[in-house]
Amino acid sequence: MQMFSLAHRPVRLAEFRRAVTVATGQELSDNILDAVFKIFDLDGDECLSHGEFLGVMKNRMHRGLWVPQQLSIQEYWKCVKKESIKGVKEVWKQAGKGLS
Repeated sequence: MQMFSLAHRPVRLAEFRRAVTVATGQELSDNILDAVFKIFDLDGDECLSHGEFLGVMKNRMHRGLWVPQQLSIQEYWKCVKKESIKGVKEVWKQAGKGLS
């Protein structure tokens, strides 16, 4: 995207399709690709500017599209321990035994 912006050239759907394929390693269906493109194309001119792309990405958290930070190995094991304890408590509860 930045290359097109520096060249003062907007990105059209075909170029966007190629960029998505290169970035993800997958080809999206025409319907999905068209919908995503229209979300990014804020002014409806059927082209994406660098500003449109960045604006949508900056606001992604408000739309629930944020990606959580990766956990460190310590945080991972802490989560495993917590969920394991929850699971044991639930099994004991279902078996009619309480954990104090």
